[in-house]
Amino acid sequence: MIVCKKIFFLCNIWVLFLTLGVLQTLEAKSSKQSRMLVQKAKDAYLKKDYLVAKKAYQQACEMGDYLGCSGLGTLFERGHGVLQDLSKAQEYYEYACKHNDAFGCFSKQILEKGENAVELYSKGCDEEKKNSCLALGNLYYKGMGQPKDAKSAVLYYQKACSLKSAEGCFNLGLIYQNGDGKVEQNDDMALAYFALARQYWEIECQNGGRSSCEMLNSLNQFGVLR
Repeated sequence: MIVCKKIFFLCNIWVLFLTLGVLQTLEAKSSKQSRMLVQKAKDAYLKKDYLVAKKAYQQACEMGDYLGCSGLGTLFERGHGVLQDLSKAQEYYEYACKHNDAFGCFSKQILEKGENAVELYSKGCDEEKKNSCLALGNLYYKGMGQPKDAKSAVLYYQKACSLKSAEGCFNLGLIYQNGDGKVEQNDDMALAYFALARQYWEIECQNGGRSSCEMLNSLNQFGVLR
């Protein structure tokens, strides 16, 4: 039994060192276990044993190994061992990417710009998610993954704008200001959408949206949308 009556402070320090030592040991053990699980999942995936791969990736992800999370994203993106769900794949990739997992970041970009991007964002847009409608408009406007189609871009930007997406409204304003393909130039429409964009950015800024405030500052600096 350790007596710490007269040396209470030193005793507490000693106990703290012991506690930190135990935590570091557990963390190292956890990291080793999670990497073993990730390797187990990879081996199972190569053997097309997707159920084992899913279980191992899931366990690794829950232990804080973000390679496990991005591995789950791959399974959901490709529909291996699970029903294909691009939204879930995107969530796992994004979660891994936010924690600096390079594979998660790479896979997220491929999914959001590749052959499955339209399907991914169409589902989100149907669910009234403004950012999905905006992204879908961007894909059609830039011709990413499919031929460039300004009219389709306008349709999705309009839906994004109706869901109070400032970027969707602003992009519509640009299209109508300049005209593009089958979309005729219309200054009145452009001004109306620019005004909506500014209104939504002001609301977002008031609610603490830093990027919206920065956008407003830039617009004010250059005298745009006043």
